[in-house]
Amino acid sequence: MECYWAEIQQGDNAEIVFYTESELARKGLLLKVRALRDDLRRHQRSVRLRRPDIDRLTQAGVTVLMPDFFALEGRWHWFTGCMRMDAFSLSPEFETTLRQKGSIVVRL
Repeated sequence: MECYWAEIQQGDNAEIVFYTESELARKGLLLKVRALRDDLRRHQRSVRLRRPDIDRLTQAGVTVLMPDFFALEGRWHWFTGCMRMDAFSLSPEFETTLRQKGSIVVRL
C-alpha cells in the first residue's frame, strides 16, 4: 500500500504540499518524518481545515476525509487514503500526477 505525505502550511501563505515517499527521500526529509512518526505521541498536533480549504482541495482532486486530524508537529500527515485516521484520499488523476511529479502544491 502506497504511503503519501502532506505538508500543511497554514497562515498567510497557506498551502498543502503532497509528496510521495520517494520524493521526500530525494529531498532528504523521509528519515526525519519517519523519526517523528516513530514517536508520534510526542509530536502529534491537531490541525483543522476550514471550509474554503476543503473546497479548494476538492477542486484539485483531493477528498478531505476528516477536516480535524493530527499531523506531526502540526505539519506532516501521512496517509494511504484507506486507513481509519487518514485525512485525505486522492482521486486517481491526482494520484497519477503525484506519482509522476513526486510532489504537488495546492495553494489554499
